[in-house]
Amino acid sequence: KKKKKKKKKKNEGNPLEEVRLRFVAADEARERVIKEARDVQKSSKQAIFAAHRGDFAKSAVLVKAAEDKARAILDVLQWPSLRHGGALSASLEEYAEAALFLRWMTTTTSSAAGGEDPGGEEGEKKKTKNFLDPTTCP
Repeated sequence: KKKKKKKKKKNEGNPLEEVRLRFVAADEARERVIKEARDVQKSSKQAIFAAHRGDFAKSAVLVKAAEDKARAILDVLQWPSLRHGGALSASLEEYAEAALFLRWMTTTTSSAAGGEDPGGEEGEKKKTKNFLDPTTCP
């Protein structure tokens, strides 16, 4: 019996080809991170805008969507260099700002209103106070 030799794929075992393939994989990962980080940043910005309008429910949904997407990126990211700097870092910063701003707005507006609705003119005065009014800050 004659033994069949396994055919090598072109460039198999070539160190330069292996390096090229790693660069291709890193570039594809970078492109994915940029696209997905853009989604995180967009949701975060929309959450901030919603909180400014007083739509805290919508803002909370958008913050949660941004958090879920950011966690998904970080869970599968195998290239440590993509974790620090660039699009991912900027999107995580925007997410943190949105989450903190929403938290701050919901706690300062409820504490400004005394946590309950006193009703009448006094109640309206308390409700209209916002985070720009220094008398409502803790």
